[in-house]
Amino acid sequence: MPPSSQPTPSSSASHPWIYPLLAACGLGLLGWWANHTVEGEVENTLHRGLQTVLSADINALQIWMESQRKLAVALANNNALQGAVQELIDLSERSNGGLDSLFKSTAQRRLQHLLGANVKVAGFHGYAVISREGAVVGTQRRGLLGLAIRRDRPGLERVFSSGETQMIAPFVIPPRGKPGGSRPRFRTRLHRPTDRDLGDRLLMMVTSPVKNAQGEVIAALGLMLRPEAEFTRILSVARYDQSGETFAFNSEAWMLSRSRFDEHLKQLGLLPEGPDINSVLRIQLREPGDTSAQDSTSVDAPSFTRIGEDARQQQSGIDLKGFADYRGVPVVGAWEWLDEYGFGVATKVDVAEAYN
Repeated sequence: MPPSSQPTPSSSASHPWIYPLLAACGLGLLGWWANHTVEGEVENTLHRGLQTVLSADINALQIWMESQRKLAVALANNNALQGAVQELIDLSERSNGGLDSLFKSTAQRRLQHLLGANVKVAGFHGYAVISREGAVVGTQRRGLLGLAIRRDRPGLERVFSSGETQMIAPFVIPPRGKPGGSRPRFRTRLHRPTDRDLGDRLLMMVTSPVKNAQGEVIAALGLMLRPEAEFTRILSVARYDQSGETFAFNSEAWMLSRSRFDEHLKQLGLLPEGPDINSVLRIQLREPGDTSAQDSTSVDAPSFTRIGEDARQQQSGIDLKGFADYRGVPVVGAWEWLDEYGFGVATKVDVAEAYN
């Protein structure tokens, strides 16, 4: 009689742990896929949200700047103003730098009469008439008269060369030189100021060409704006969540509009104390680091933030992974360099809120 055959145990029967293991692997893969999908959707939503806020703020800024340009054109095209400006230019050439006679001249008083009320009603902070050589020859602010403004400042050269009306981004005039010293000039690189009167020398202007009877550009009329006021407010039209912020910056990574977090920056020691102290051209887009090393040319200066690095290259970008901002807080953000205006605009939000 042939021997009876015994059934061979299957591998699943001999290894009962395989089913739970396969189920666990399947659940793990499903969880990873679901988590990856959710993370991807969150990043897509965040990307769209940041770009929407950035576009809305830039559009609002462009509309506002266009309205300022139209006001400047209307004031600069006044025939009486053009005559007064020509007289001031002639007088400045004859007076050989005599500021008192220039400031007390009949042409200067006529200019103040023509512009004073109109400038105030239009919401400007003051005015400056700039000659083709870059000297301020007309203004109601005695301290500005005779100061030199670089012709190669972004936007200003096009006023003289092409007769275009341009917005000049915020910049700082250095203190007037000592008597008998060298001619005052602008800093090529702005170091973090320690003085408390920066606001008196911080200018933002919309400039329009002033022409003579032959249609030649003889000067630029600069109407002054306060970057910490209207300029900053326009950039707050849209905001991403509670910790969101939109601000302007220049190609040296200095903030051109006021930070929402000025009080926090003062607590960190990055801003001097004082009710009139704000972050415009006082805060650079660097990680806080050692607050004693604030000279932007120092090898010990803190690293630039992600936005600051692109600002120096005049590039646009977006970062959804997170980076430390100028407060040292992890944020995500999007930014765009506006070549037409010579500055950029960024919007950001704290990582803790963006991925909550």
